Amino acid sequence: TKAQAEADMSATVRRFAEEVRQLVRKDTTDAELSAFTSLAYNIGTPNFKTSSALRWHNARESVSKVCAGIRMWDKATVNGKKIVLKGLVRRRAAECSVYTTGDFNE
Repeated sequence: TKAQAEADMSATVRRFAEEVRQLVRKDTTDAELSAFTSLAYNIGTPNFKTSSALRWHNARESVSKVCAGIRMWDKATVNGKKIVLKGLVRRRAAECSVYTTGDFNE
């Protein structure tokens, strides 16, 4: 049912948010946590754990550098080749928007 699907998704998001919360420095804002939760959900927590975005965030690098780390995840394997996908470029831009402003902008 729709209600069960929403409950399942909510539980999944909470799980990813908790996994991300354990990896980021304590002063991470809600906006940054939201952006990273979205990224971790999409690329998997193991990939997020070793990502430049997380490393640079925790090292207190500039926002633009962290966003560059987020934007690195814009490729998918198609027919055995890594290619940039427009949808992933848009998703990463939205995550950077959330990270920097707290707002989702496409």
